[in-house]
Amino acid sequence: EEEEEEEDDSESEEEQEVGKAKGAAAATTSAAKKQEAPRPPAKDSGKQAAERTKEQQKAKAKASGGEATEKDAKRKAESDRKKAADEAKNNIEETKTRAKVETRAMVGEEAAKVKDDAKKASAKEDAKQRSKEASKKVDDALRKAAAEATQAAAEAVKADEKKAAAKRKAEEAAEQPRKDAKKAEAIVDSKKVVASKDAEKSKDGGEKAKEDKKKEKVDAKKDAAMEKHKEKEKDKEKQKEKEKEQEKAREKQREAERQKEKEREKAAKEKEEKERKEREKAAKEKEEKERKEKEKEKERQAEKERERKRQEEKERQERAKEREKEKEKEKEKEKEKE
Repeated sequence: EEEEEEEDDSESEEEQEVGKAKGAAAATTSAAKKQEAPRPPAKDSGKQAAERTKEQQKAKAKASGGEATEKDAKRKAESDRKKAADEAKNNIEETKTRAKVETRAMVGEEAAKVKDDAKKASAKEDAKQRSKEASKKVDDALRKAAAEATQAAAEAVKADEKKAAAKRKAEEAAEQPRKDAKKAEAIVDSKKVVASKDAEKSKDGGEKAKEDKKKEKVDAKKDAAMEKHKEKEKDKEKQKEKEKEQEKAREKQREAERQKEKEREKAAKEKEEKERKEREKAAKEKEEKERKEKEKEKERQAEKERERKRQEEKERQERAKEREKEKEKEKEKEKEKE
């Protein structure tokens, strides 16, 4: 909307420039016509000269008393009138031609100025458009980089999870043979116990006592082995819990890094937005300043033009007064002659 308003303002300024150029041309033409108006007295002066010549010829004809001389005087007076009228007409045509040339020159200058202003306005619009496109490219690049970073972090988390799962499977696979061996050992031990019991039945009491001692030793060893095995299992469980805690800590660290990355992206976008607004504000202020300077310059030029016209009008009036004075002097001279 701001760009459309600026375009409307530039178009209205161009229309005002063209209107002013046309007004200046019309004013110049009007001034030329006003300057042309006082010219006819040249014809009047020629007429007066012809009348004076006519009066002189009449006096001369009366003095000589001849009719032919009076006709010659009439022809001479008519010739003088035509000559004076042609001279006045030539002066008027010359003034018109000069006024047309000056008017065309002024209109050409004003049109060139309007064209130059239009080009400057177009260049400013292009600069604004390029600035917007550059800002959009920066925003797109930031968004793309953020998306790639997020995707890379997610892939890293998945890779860590896969590694942990593979490790657990490897540990379980390594543990299974040990479990199977322990089961087989327990079965063998139970068979030995049964066999020893059968043997004890066939032996005497002394042998039975020996077997009982052996059994106690075996049971003690088995209990010790079982306790040792249980301790190992507990250690493994603790190790697994520890690894889980470490994995959670790593996940928290990755989440914190992702959050920091988001904050950095947000800060970068805010900074870019702030700089863009400052640039736009500075550009608007500069344009406003230039516009005001142009308006002041136009006003100064208009004031100069008005002053020039006032001066021309003053000079024209002075010339008219001078011509009136000359006419009065001529009349006085005529009166004196009469």
